[in-house]
Amino acid sequence: MAPRLLPGEDVSVSQALTESFERHGIQICTGIGGIERIEETDGARAVHYRHDEQARTIHAEIVVMAVGWPGNIEALNLSVAGVYAEKGYIPVNDALQTSAPHIFAAGDITGRMMLVQSAGDEARIAAENAVLGTGRCGHPQDRSRQLTDPEYGSVGLTEEEARKQEECAVAVVPTPTSTAPLSTGAWTVSAS
Repeated sequence: MAPRLLPGEDVSVSQALTESFERHGIQICTGIGGIERIEETDGARAVHYRHDEQARTIHAEIVVMAVGWPGNIEALNLSVAGVYAEKGYIPVNDALQTSAPHIFAAGDITGRMMLVQSAGDEARIAAENAVLGTGRCGHPQDRSRQLTDPEYGSVGLTEEEARKQEECAVAVVPTPTSTAPLSTGAWTVSAS
């Protein structure tokens, strides 16, 4: 449904992954209006969806959908505690405080950086902030690493986000076997 693969990452990372998938025979269709239904007949699947306001169908052996994993928070009755939740997640500030300042949240439930490493760091910081005061930042540098082919990783701002803040320099290192970038980086440059 997003306009491209990995919409939260740099455009060049998205393009490299898309090109790699296509080289492996994977058909990518982004910007769809949603899946209407999936029908199975004799081991094949027909996926019915909308794209550009038109009904479309694609036939496939396997259907894989990545839809995220909202938290199971309904039974917690968070509104009684004054904790705001949205679409299965609990929004937090940089100190990992929820809308109720004395209640903290960390990890996947915040809907931010859904990585085991981040969750462990955030849990420690949330506990310290709850006990010692809110002086520690829960995610000083958002980072991401995904086990795709090719793999990618990121830390901090995307190039687009950096350009919105200040002038920046960008470096692209192509892989030896393709024109797809192995890594990109944007650095903010301050004029002095």
